[in-house]
Amino acid sequence: MAFVDNLKDLANKAQGAVSQNHDKIHSVIDKAASTADQRTGGKYSDQLNKVSDKAKSTVSNVAANSGQDSANGAAEAPVDGTVVSDEQQPPATPEG
Repeated sequence: MAFVDNLKDLANKAQGAVSQNHDKIHSVIDKAASTADQRTGGKYSDQLNKVSDKAKSTVSNVAANSGQDSANGAAEAPVDGTVVSDEQQPPATPEG
């Protein structure tokens, strides 16, 4: 499980970095969108604005939630792809 622990540690470090530098990340997103808009002659302005707004929103959400998942004891998603449900589903019965 060392690999999974390393991934969790890396994810926590990334969240901390985003939390500490979200204003700089927003600035870089704006600059990238502006450069792309200039190079395409404004042809994709609407799409670039939507993407940059979504990226900045995601950065803000990560920054706001940094450390809260662990502190609140939130359940983590299983790494092996299993689905966890609060409710037990009854077995499927053939209709007849």
